[in-house]
Amino acid sequence: MKKFIILISLVTFFSCGSYNVIEEKGKLELGMTPEQVVNAWGKPTTIVEYETALNGHVTAYMYIQVMKSTSQVVHFKDGVVVNFMYEKNSKENNWR
Repeated sequence: MKKFIILISLVTFFSCGSYNVIEEKGKLELGMTPEQVVNAWGKPTTIVEYETALNGHVTAYMYIQVMKSTSQVVHFKDGVVVNFMYEKNSKENNWR
């Protein structure tokens, strides 16, 4: 089940393609390197790496702010941002 959820997430984020400013943090753009993301948003709360048959190796930087009930996830493939997501209060999410 976990692999299925990851696969659905990957299909969704690879089909998206815009960028935006995410609340109170620096501007992210598709194609940024991990170093550029850290410069804009700081060190991630956690980093997850995984492999899928469809997309190969993917790295996800997760930024979690418990007190604000928010989370942001930045996905990298081949060393560049391919998508990012902002979620607030677990009721609203916005893929970019």
